[in-house]
Amino acid sequence: MTKDGTSALKPYESVIKAFACEPGQARTKRRIEGVPDLWLEVTASGHKAWKFIYRMPGGKPQTLTLGTYPAKPLANAIKDARAHKHAIENEGRDPVAERKAPKGATLGDWYQRWHVVAQQRGMKSLKSLQEGLWTRNVVGIAGLDKVAVADLKRQVIKDALENIAEEGTLIQSDRTQTLISSVCSYIVNEGNGVLEFNPCFRIPRRANETPRTRVLTEDEIRAVWNIPQSPHIQLTFRALLLTGQRRTEVAEAVRSEFEFGAMPAWTIPASRTKNSVAQRLPLPATAVGIFKQAMALGSHERVFASAYGPLDKETLNKAIVELRGAADFTVHDIRRTVGTGMARLKVQKETRERVLNHVAGKNASMTTAVYDAHDYDDEKLEALTRWQGELLRIVGEL
Repeated sequence: MTKDGTSALKPYESVIKAFACEPGQARTKRRIEGVPDLWLEVTASGHKAWKFIYRMPGGKPQTLTLGTYPAKPLANAIKDARAHKHAIENEGRDPVAERKAPKGATLGDWYQRWHVVAQQRGMKSLKSLQEGLWTRNVVGIAGLDKVAVADLKRQVIKDALENIAEEGTLIQSDRTQTLISSVCSYIVNEGNGVLEFNPCFRIPRRANETPRTRVLTEDEIRAVWNIPQSPHIQLTFRALLLTGQRRTEVAEAVRSEFEFGAMPAWTIPASRTKNSVAQRLPLPATAVGIFKQAMALGSHERVFASAYGPLDKETLNKAIVELRGAADFTVHDIRRTVGTGMARLKVQKETRERVLNHVAGKNASMTTAVYDAHDYDDEKLEALTRWQGELLRIVGEL
């Protein structure tokens, strides 16, 4: 029982999950039984936040927000509360004073902190977020980086997203909203109450972003195969068509990833794949020839490199824009075309997913750096050989 006569919450995950705001109240707060100074607060809308409520010797009660539930589970909240209690009683440290955010901190200030944490966690899309959504949209169009966190109200963000939608696209606005929401969630968890709740919560999305289904026609496949660009760019597009691997995985391939023995293969390390799952790809004859031709063009460690340096994805994007004219296909549509082509050739779905490295979730747990001592090598090679024959028929080189 707490001092105000209300019962404490038992420290069980099921109890924490079921805890709800009392009817007619804006928020309800309960102490966690057996954990000094740890409380859980829930609002009428269902948001839950961990509170560490303490008093320094001779001081007034202070509140430190430890994070939100379920982002921070019960066990972590208990661990944090006990650590703060120990620091107060044994070291005389004041956790609020230590964690207090700089006065007038802006969204841009907090983005820099979030960015560091995202880098440490190995977030693969960080570069595109930095260059695209943050720099172009949040900073350039909306100017939200200069807004103090204390002024980050729901309407401020809604107005900013409307401006981004008008200047760019609805999809760009939605993706920027996701980025801002991630930063705001970080502030809620780490900002010691400077932002109590995420102001992006329940802001409606502006676009229904549906997966693309575009595949290239045979005429477009022939055009990409014979793209009028320098040899290293043309060979890159032929490798994309032959293997179906992702744009950056092909463009950034290095010589050490290839073996040209009895069964030639290309092993893409987990550090370079989108899903962080290593990919071993047995190579049919034509693909082997393409990669060897590219390597013969120079001595750079990167396979697809000119005298001016290695390729990047923007070079490939620009080449496709120049080629396609009024058509609407993209570099990524090449990958979808390969997958669709293998499906038409009756390649089993599991094998197609292995070839395209769509292995994820429960299947990823079975995957080592080389799919458990080359499991599926034969199936993948057969699939790619079938697709190679179809591709060569299309481009007239069979």
